[in-house]
Amino acid sequence: MRIRNMPRKPPSNIRLRAPDLDDDAVVEIHHFLEDLMNRFESRYGLQMRRFYDERDRRNRAQYELKLGLPDDDLPF
Repeated sequence: MRIRNMPRKPPSNIRLRAPDLDDDAVVEIHHFLEDLMNRFESRYGLQMRRFYDERDRRNRAQYELKLGLPDDDLPF
C-alpha cells in the first residue's frame, strides 16, 4: 500500500495532550518508540536516504543556478 497524498505535517490546530505517566511507563513507552523507529528505519532506510539525497542534489543545483557557477566550480 502506498500513501502518497497524505499531508507532510498535521494541521497546526491539532494538539496532543499527553497524560501524566509514572516513570516506569515513560521508560517502557520510550523503549517501544525507539524499537519502532529502528525497525522502521531498517525497513525504509534506503528509501529515506534516496529521498534526502535527491533533495540535496536539487538544492545544490538551485544554489549553483543562483550563483551562476559552472557545475564543477563550486565556491568551497
